[in-house]
Amino acid sequence: IFFFKGDREFIYLDEQLTKLILDLDKVQTDGLEDVRVARKSAIQRIQFLIDTLENKAEEAPEVM
Repeated sequence: IFFFKGDREFIYLDEQLTKLILDLDKVQTDGLEDVRVARKSAIQRIQFLIDTLENKAEEAPEVM
């Protein structure tokens, strides 16, 4: 599947993944190490997906 960074699908996926990170940032760990580790792991996995999405997307071709 090929898509460009300006495509609706790309923008939608990027926004949804970013929202997930923002939601996870709101999670209070209340000093619980297992909660902190789980939150950090989830954020890292989502960031990996964002990076993969951006690397797979092609730049929009320039119009002459």
